[in-house]
Amino acid sequence: MEYQRLSCCAMSILVVALFLGESVAADSGKPVALRAWGDSAISVETYWNLSVVINPPAERAVGSNLEFQAELAVMASPTRTSDTLKLFRKKPQVAYLRDESGRPVSLDIIIDRAPNSALPTVKPFAEAGKPSPNAIRVRTVWIEQTPLVCIDSDGITMIVCDATNPPVVLTPRHEEQIGPVDVLIVRLSEHNARPDAAVALAKRLRPRLTVPIRQGEADSQGRDKANQSLADALGLAQATQKAKGNTLAITSGRGLTREKPAIVVLGSKPWDMPKELQALFERMDIALPLATEIFAPLSAKQMNHRPADGTHTARWNAEHIMGRELGFFTAIYSNLDPAIPHIDLNPAQMPPDYKAAHPDWNGAEEVRQIERASALVHRFAYLLDGMEPMAKPKGSPWSIKQLCETMHGHFSEHLANVKKKFELPDWPKE
Repeated sequence: MEYQRLSCCAMSILVVALFLGESVAADSGKPVALRAWGDSAISVETYWNLSVVINPPAERAVGSNLEFQAELAVMASPTRTSDTLKLFRKKPQVAYLRDESGRPVSLDIIIDRAPNSALPTVKPFAEAGKPSPNAIRVRTVWIEQTPLVCIDSDGITMIVCDATNPPVVLTPRHEEQIGPVDVLIVRLSEHNARPDAAVALAKRLRPRLTVPIRQGEADSQGRDKANQSLADALGLAQATQKAKGNTLAITSGRGLTREKPAIVVLGSKPWDMPKELQALFERMDIALPLATEIFAPLSAKQMNHRPADGTHTARWNAEHIMGRELGFFTAIYSNLDPAIPHIDLNPAQMPPDYKAAHPDWNGAEEVRQIERASALVHRFAYLLDGMEPMAKPKGSPWSIKQLCETMHGHFSEHLANVKKKFELPDWPKE
């Protein structure tokens, strides 16, 4: 299917709030995914499963729709990288950076979703109150007629700029507005023989990572030429890295500290998971719908109920299911990419020692937490590229095949245990 492309001089923002899966105050221990989709389209996807998309391919004409719509595009959390493309085909909530007369439009919004709330909110920053640690802030900083789009999420600041613009002069006021920059995302085309605007910004803001994103339908030779031009201008030709697929993991304070800045070149298509590994992941995930069926209807009181027979609460089972999968996979991923930390959220094993991580969460939110962990595992699975399913990776007691099969059995076992609690005489009705 052909999509109408946004013009290279226009930049639009699509806010996509992913339903199942959250920075400003910041949950800085979770990795954020920066993903490229070709023709200058990018997405920023967080652990809380909120996304911001810049310049999505659109099925409908851009038209003169210059303000945010009343609706959000809400859909299930993608567990496979290709599912993100489906986000671009939903009715979006779009912001354009210029009005019908071409005048700059200021943008400063908070995208957030409170625990136990099914839907996210999008509010002006001035009206949002104190954002949660899971929020995303999207704002524009205008330097004369040149817009910089700033995305603050999970303790990370990313700037999106257009290399086709003329060089800009940053004042101290601009630098104060922008703050420290972790990642500079540069929209390049094969015609950018001298990406002066991007070079001027990079030299002044000193981002730890610079990520070139192509505009237009440039061939690989054109893209390489534009990337090389930027690397040469910044003196980073020897520090240029090519990512596997279209995804880059970024975590505040991790994988960003280098002796000198680096350029990371992303592909425009997701990593193609081998069929054998895909089958293993699908088997691991097969119990997710059952988890929704069992946990989602439960109140916080039911999730916290301690059965008289001395067994665990339903909440413990949910936290344990989530914590094991997240812990085992991030232990592997952290050895393959230092930007991804090992995340251990597994609760204490014995009932007397257990303390609920979020005693006020209802069952539906615990389901979202399980699915957030699953989405993270799928999102960064490209790190397993070239690994044989029967090989035991560093940081894991099992091979990938054994781990996926173990997680499948572990999931099924604990869901069955929760169902048994519903038959106990002291099970609360609500």
